Amino acid sequence: MKEIKAVIDTNVFVRMLIGKSATLLKLYQAFIEGDFTPIISPPIKEEILEITARPRIKKYFTPLEIKRFKELLETDTIMTIPTKKISLCRDHEDDMIIEAAIEAKVKYIVSLDKDLLEIPSAKLAPLGVKVITPEEFLKAISGNK
Repeated sequence: MKEIKAVIDTNVFVRMLIGKSATLLKLYQAFIEGDFTPIISPPIKEEILEITARPRIKKYFTPLEIKRFKELLETDTIMTIPTKKISLCRDHEDDMIIEAAIEAKVKYIVSLDKDLLEIPSAKLAPLGVKVITPEEFLKAISGNK
């Protein structure tokens, strides 16, 4: 199997951990099984940890699950340090996702965020990256098994 790397947007990362949809459960399973490797950056990691510590999100996890998740972030992801600042997204806080993808030279950003999904492909194609939904990503990685 070809190793696929992708930047998983924070909203998808947190939702796949909570596991309320079949698609996101499949994505989490693919992550656990090593079907792809998530790329994160320090700001993405910080945002994931901050969101999962919020009381309304934290209630979905046991302390052991939170510990395991933090371990997964350390051991089963690749940390990248973006060196270029860009401004492509309506919500400029989402630019950190694109910056990580560009730095790590990944093909996919997996997101449910309209601000990322609605960026014209003509702006992203020269950067070598594509923003896709979790469903589209699962299809892409299943083609590499």
